[in-house]
Amino acid sequence: MNSNTKKIKRPFRNLICHITLWSFLFNALGANILVTPAMAISPGLSVPNFSVRDMQIPLSLGEIKDRVQGTADNTVIHIQDAHCNYSAQHSIASIIDHLSDSYNIRLVMLEGGKGNYDLSVFTKIKDPDIRKRVSDYFVKEGRVSGAEFFAINNPAKTKLFGIENENLYMSNLNAYKESLKYKEIADEHLSTLTHIINNLKREIYSPSLTELDGTIKAYKEKDLDL
Repeated sequence: MNSNTKKIKRPFRNLICHITLWSFLFNALGANILVTPAMAISPGLSVPNFSVRDMQIPLSLGEIKDRVQGTADNTVIHIQDAHCNYSAQHSIASIIDHLSDSYNIRLVMLEGGKGNYDLSVFTKIKDPDIRKRVSDYFVKEGRVSGAEFFAINNPAKTKLFGIENENLYMSNLNAYKESLKYKEIADEHLSTLTHIINNLKREIYSPSLTELDGTIKAYKEKDLDL
């Protein structure tokens, strides 16, 4: 390998390292904070001959991705959350409603909270229609989750419990907030790296690979369907 080849490969290797670092920091870390699952746990299902393999939810509400039939008496249902997404939160509320009616699930355990939830500020509203409209407003504002919305409007059907370790949660949240100081700098680096990569593609890619790359980009930007 001659010295010119080494000079070309070393910056390219450094480029890839920087891309990996910044992508991990501002995508993976952010995802861990913003997109985490809620958990619904039932202390025991009253449905005769119940099997996880037979559990169903309406396709209009969501999709079951995986099932594991264990040997314990309790059943754990993991619901993927999309925070502050109004439609997703109402789907979660409807899923919990379906699970409550069909499989007698009564306990919903949530990330982002600690211990028993006090929803009395909402449940003190005696008129069910007004209570629903008020809680729906807070769902739209991103301050009430789908699980909380369901519990507010069905206080006799479910109990909410926060499963976070407060110190660990705040430490993780503070680490994320601290990283935001560098977001502007990271965006500048990513913009520069994107420009460099696009120039390299023009030099390295074959015509067919260039066409494939363009198709992938169009699909990601939703200019092209599957």
